[in-house]
Amino acid sequence: MINKKILVISTYRIKTAHHGGQKRVSAIVEAYKKVFSSVKFVAIFHRGFYSSFSGSDIPVTGETRKKIEMSPLTGDIVLGEAIYKDKAVKHKMTKVLRKYRPDIIEVSQVFPYLGLEPLLKELGMKPKIVFSSQNIEYKMKQEMLESLGTWSKDSIGKVEKKIRLSEEKLCADADLVVAVSNSDAEELKKMKAKNIVIAPNGISTIKVSARSKKFWAGYFRKYTIRHAATFVGSAHPPNWFGF
Repeated sequence: MINKKILVISTYRIKTAHHGGQKRVSAIVEAYKKVFSSVKFVAIFHRGFYSSFSGSDIPVTGETRKKIEMSPLTGDIVLGEAIYKDKAVKHKMTKVLRKYRPDIIEVSQVFPYLGLEPLLKELGMKPKIVFSSQNIEYKMKQEMLESLGTWSKDSIGKVEKKIRLSEEKLCADADLVVAVSNSDAEELKKMKAKNIVIAPNGISTIKVSARSKKFWAGYFRKYTIRHAATFVGSAHPPNWFGF
């Protein structure tokens, strides 16, 4: 057991994880618990998007919440910036950092670093930084916004630039960068990442209950379904781009 305290920060909670990002972060947190003497997780999140959360998580309110509701696809940027720009969130995160005094902070996806980086600088704290990257976010966000057809080219460019600069800054600052694929790792190297570990996505074996099998067997009989095609995609557009 390594006698270090590690803090993991995300823009979504992981209690009762459902989507892929939640499952990945949850698995990482559980793995850390087997290695480090103390592990803490904090989510800065929009309460309306999640029904359950932990006491250590920080829901946003007021203008920050409204801003996310006006533009859900850029909500993760707003949540990350809220760590420094939203007085209530900044107060709570400052309290967490000063009380917990982490030796290591893992930033799950780039977004929390938008507010965390200036806050750490203001507090004079210099923990080791781990950047856990799930995508090359500036490219992904560009695709997402372009797929809507409602954003101007100039507005998309500003969002893309903000994320890209933050990814580059985090890569340069991070003591370790975790990528999900070889291609992502190559992109992160171009952003000056020093040490990279590739940890592909995976999932624990799912056990199907007898009740579920019975339900689907009945469903298939009722609608005379002999063959089924399954499509797995993201919960955001463009989730079937190129399908």
